[in-house]
Amino acid sequence: MHNSSDQFYKYLANIILDFFSKSSLEGGERYRFFMEEKGAIKSLYNEIYDLAKHKVNPFTYKHPKGAEPYQTYSISFSGQKVIVVVAEENVSENFIVTLRNEVAAQKDDFDGASLLVLYGVRLDSIDKGSEDLSKAGMPLNLGYLRQQLSSQIKHDKTLKAHEKEILDFALDKMEQALAISSYSIFDYSGIVSTLNKGKINIEDYQELGLFPHKELETISDSAILKRKIELNNHRFEEIEHIFKHGDSSSDLDRLLTENGVKVLNDCPGNEWKLTDFGKIDEWVEKRKEDTPMKFIGDPPYDCTLPEVNVFGRADGHTKAQ
Repeated sequence: MHNSSDQFYKYLANIILDFFSKSSLEGGERYRFFMEEKGAIKSLYNEIYDLAKHKVNPFTYKHPKGAEPYQTYSISFSGQKVIVVVAEENVSENFIVTLRNEVAAQKDDFDGASLLVLYGVRLDSIDKGSEDLSKAGMPLNLGYLRQQLSSQIKHDKTLKAHEKEILDFALDKMEQALAISSYSIFDYSGIVSTLNKGKINIEDYQELGLFPHKELETISDSAILKRKIELNNHRFEEIEHIFKHGDSSSDLDRLLTENGVKVLNDCPGNEWKLTDFGKIDEWVEKRKEDTPMKFIGDPPYDCTLPEVNVFGRADGHTKAQ
């Protein structure tokens, strides 16, 4: 997960730097980008610095009423500079507003400067008077990112056919979820990581909501691939829900064979997610073949023991019940 996140910060940093390099900056432009995940903005701030080292300069600002000067960096783009600020605990909202206003005024050290504010807590004063890099038409908009990733998957020369199908499925799943719930830009990190590596490793499948499935490599029919990937995702989410919110030692019994339940529960931590879907599917199908207990006669069922009357009542009268 850590490496996946590192690659994702690099991906985002490259998008931001590319945006500024292609923009006709005149000075006074103010941009912002919000990421709620803990530690994300500082990691992105550092990644931008590392990628732009050759055109980075230190930038210091001393507020007239401040005790210590504020230090950050600026990046040069065709004679203009973009000051990058990360809104951390030691940087107040009022100070960010002051920097924004100084950039708008274009005087002294702020002459010819633009501003990028990275922040992790929603602040109305920061949202006002600046352009959001994640809004429609901007480079970090979720819809735009999806289009770019879809194009990258399609034209990738390294990924195998089943890996492309998996990534397309993951993108489609996110688009569906986006229509009914809020989605984080970090939900794309697994896809970005895979594109950077040019392959899907066994440990990557869980980030895409799937079990590893060796059989997919042997399937060339796109329709069959899609069906198997959809079923894999359905089973993964079903089993993950049980592990998170139920009792895996008993609740898995309705889905898997006794051996399957034992194997998954014996896995340390989340290592059950590394189980090949071929085994999961085998356990599911065998569980369906198990003969359910049958009640004989008409309900309520009279189960009379010596000196004891016991009545059994089923939930219904189908085999499953």
